[in-house]
Amino acid sequence: MKNAIKNKILISALLHDIGKFIYRALEPEFQKNYRHQELGREWAKKVGLSEEIITAIERHHRLRKDDKKYEKLSLDSFEGPTHISNLIKLIDFSDNTSSGMERGDGEDESGHFRVDAGLQPIFSNISLGEELTGMQPSLVWEAKNIKDRPYAVEADKELGKYSFFYKNQWKMFEEEFRTIAEYLDEERLLLLLQKYTMQIPEYTRVIGGQLPDTSLYHHLKTTAAIAWCSYRYITEEKLHDENKWYNEDLEKLIYSDKEERFLLVAGDLSGIQSFIYTLTSDDALKTVKGRSFYLELLMETAVQRLVEELNLCYSSVIYNSGGGFYLLAPNTKTVIETLEKEKRWINDKLHKEFGLTLYLALSFRPLNAFDLKDPEGKLQEVWGQLKEDLGKEKGQKWNYLLTEKYDVLFKPQKEIRKECIICGQPVEGEGDRCLSCIKMIELGRKLAESSELYQLKRESAKNAEADIEVLERHYSFTEPENKNDIEKVFLLKDLWKVSKDFKTKNFPAAGYVSQKEFNELADQATGFKKLGILRMDVDHLGAIFSRGLKNKATFARLSDLSERFNLYFKYYLPRMLEERVEAPLTHNTKRKENAVNLIYSGGDDLFLVGTWDSALDVAWLIYSDFKKYTGYHSDLSLSAGYVVADEKWAFYRIADAAGDEERKAKDNGRDSISIFGQPLKWNRINVLKEERESETLKDVLSVISQGLEFKDRRAFIKIFSKNFIHKLQQLIEMWNESKKREENYWIFPQIYYLFAREIESVSERNNRSAVSFYKQLFSMILKEPVLEELMGPALLITDYLVRGGESE
Repeated sequence: MKNAIKNKILISALLHDIGKFIYRALEPEFQKNYRHQELGREWAKKVGLSEEIITAIERHHRLRKDDKKYEKLSLDSFEGPTHISNLIKLIDFSDNTSSGMERGDGEDESGHFRVDAGLQPIFSNISLGEELTGMQPSLVWEAKNIKDRPYAVEADKELGKYSFFYKNQWKMFEEEFRTIAEYLDEERLLLLLQKYTMQIPEYTRVIGGQLPDTSLYHHLKTTAAIAWCSYRYITEEKLHDENKWYNEDLEKLIYSDKEERFLLVAGDLSGIQSFIYTLTSDDALKTVKGRSFYLELLMETAVQRLVEELNLCYSSVIYNSGGGFYLLAPNTKTVIETLEKEKRWINDKLHKEFGLTLYLALSFRPLNAFDLKDPEGKLQEVWGQLKEDLGKEKGQKWNYLLTEKYDVLFKPQKEIRKECIICGQPVEGEGDRCLSCIKMIELGRKLAESSELYQLKRESAKNAEADIEVLERHYSFTEPENKNDIEKVFLLKDLWKVSKDFKTKNFPAAGYVSQKEFNELADQATGFKKLGILRMDVDHLGAIFSRGLKNKATFARLSDLSERFNLYFKYYLPRMLEERVEAPLTHNTKRKENAVNLIYSGGDDLFLVGTWDSALDVAWLIYSDFKKYTGYHSDLSLSAGYVVADEKWAFYRIADAAGDEERKAKDNGRDSISIFGQPLKWNRINVLKEERESETLKDVLSVISQGLEFKDRRAFIKIFSKNFIHKLQQLIEMWNESKKREENYWIFPQIYYLFAREIESVSERNNRSAVSFYKQLFSMILKEPVLEELMGPALLITDYLVRGGESE
């Protein structure tokens, strides 16, 4: 019975507003005759859903008694079984709580009707100042399915596209729904809804000129989470008997919005940096991708375990990426006790496997329905408080070991005879690599070759061959011969493939690999055979979630916001790197691929290793693409650290050096990149949307590139000499070393003399293009901002490009 009622609640909640999707697909002449409840009801009957679900879809709103469709559609006019009446009220309450203030003061009473309106990006509501500033409200997501990677664009550009888009999406949804109708459950339906309703607005009214900004998918998902948590709280904490659900009218209990019936649960994995980056260079590139993926699988498995052990639903998973997660749970004694027990169990497993390296911090705080739906509620405040709670716990991690397992923590260690050449951990037996690193190397290799990962059923794990074990769950990259051994399929590449045979979940691996070996990667560099290391993350992320949405911080919006960030780093970015091979800074038009390896990308940050020149160009590609994705919002930016490194450096040195540069960028007021030890605002690197303020690094390099020709991973000098570059570099260094600018203007005559000699030399040979080249470069260098900030990096990049090349 428990599973049956759970499934009915979840399917009812996930499909309660399916009529809104259908409504958008109707021809205009039919739209005025039907309400979304009626459309949903008829479709639910057609596909064979149960009476309870059909009724919940039909009657999940209260109508006025003078409404002509009151008897047929209103919740209050229902005279059927008590348990169905309670279900309808539960869906109504959860729908209203999920919607919060998303529809203004009432969808049916304000604004004007726009069935073909596009979905405004959630980023439009973000403001880190006192007032709502940043992105203009006239932006919408492109009229594309989520798998086709829609970006934020001006609404005028999408006029006329959404009507056809909605019709087409509904047609495809119906076709795919039929394939799983017989096997319908929450996980299959969630994936299908994400695929087809993540770009569909939740409501159809444009209120005060403001386009709808909440997707139907996130509204349905949060409604389901709220409904199941509410049911659990009412039956366990108030009724103490599930049978009362079937024979008592529970309206007062259901609609109570001041009781703290919910828990917002947050988890954060400590030790990620040490686990991934504390490696030597030998085979580091092979193992680090495996380690990064392992941590993602660890967090996925931990969340799945919590969902199962706490009897939650997958709609309750608000966010899970970047080593952290948020869940919505019922505030019951059983849940609280189980949370503490599960935290201990998971950390005991981590300690046994990895010593003190990895620790899962877990915290929770209570919320009521008012907090979830109202601008005066404390949802954003609690979100931020949980971040603080997790930080404090991570500062005191493993405390329980001191009192409960003192002997385990401080028992004499075995003599270490041999250390792993990759991670430095003890090696038992033959060989020079520890068992963990061997597993991680194999994991990284198989990951690069696979499109799916199979989670095996617990009872089948002993018989089926597994590639990896995580928290007593077993996974295989090879499909088992016996299909009954499969619990779930994780989709690594084709992310929205719904199956009637298995439960499927999109699990993008953020995969982009150019070369597996460090030395071979360095050999692909243009000129200087060195690596480029890049670390980037979203600025002010904590503030964005804790106060960025101002009075629009509803549960659905926070869920949407977190998922959009994660999708960009996990899904958009790797595919962008595959498609956009550009050299905006080095101007190497002969490059055929982005020679970088994406080590990690997810949540809100990334780490990549590539050739020094590709990594530099890719830094701008990522920044400009992220800004485009977010509608060029002024409060949404990235900071980055970039370093050039030798392939023989220990991996932890590479990671630390890039991290130091990233901190310099943050200290520069954010929205910056630090290259060669010098932090620069991104608008000093290049321009976005032709919004030019002054010369950029790209402008300087564009002039210099006129004197270069690229062949066979080399840049050959056509006009100037290496000696000219080196002399100019010396003068730039002398200028920047002086603290007193007024005492250093004597450098300008030397610069003039250097250029005059070069111009005289090329003039004698009647080389007009060379004369033009020197004059353009000289006019740039006379501007102090260029001289002080840009010319040094530009000359160093040029020096690196021509290493190994020869002057013609």
